[in-house]
Amino acid sequence: MSGRPLAESDAPFLRALFADPAVGPLVSAERRPWDAALAAEAAADYARHWRRRGWGLRLWIEGGRARGVAGFNMCEIGGVEAVEASFAFVPRAQGRGLAEEAMRAALDELRPPVVWAVIHADNAPSERLLRKLGFASAGALPAEGPEEVAPRARLLFVRAAQGEAPPRAPGAGARTPGPTT
Repeated sequence: MSGRPLAESDAPFLRALFADPAVGPLVSAERRPWDAALAAEAAADYARHWRRRGWGLRLWIEGGRARGVAGFNMCEIGGVEAVEASFAFVPRAQGRGLAEEAMRAALDELRPPVVWAVIHADNAPSERLLRKLGFASAGALPAEGPEEVAPRARLLFVRAAQGEAPPRAPGAGARTPGPTT
């Protein structure tokens, strides 16, 4: 499997990935599929992130086919800017260790001293993966999502570089979403 920086041209893949009923509901606060406009905006944001910072989310490809996205983005947690781990893979690629492989490669490349992850409390597969990658629970964040679909509880995880003490959670304020986890 290989990864490359996400580009504006990846909008159709992002739309298909996050419109999939086996993926979108696990990562979207609104519990609704991405439309073409949202996918185009997200792809442009991810590409800008790469140009500005030199790192970010990657599109992961196996056997010539896009399988998912994984890597890092900047987000805001409790009013503090933070590096956030994010990953999402198509259903046919799930359960095969591809997200773990992609995230290990991303961690080895960037080596952030501290990285955070935010998941919905009902996303057990993502929690298992984060724990395998050395993330520890750092508490909960306020639920998010529109009232008409019942806001969802969110869990906060943190991973500090070896030899570093895990930092305290930056606060319980709202998170400005980067890529979904």
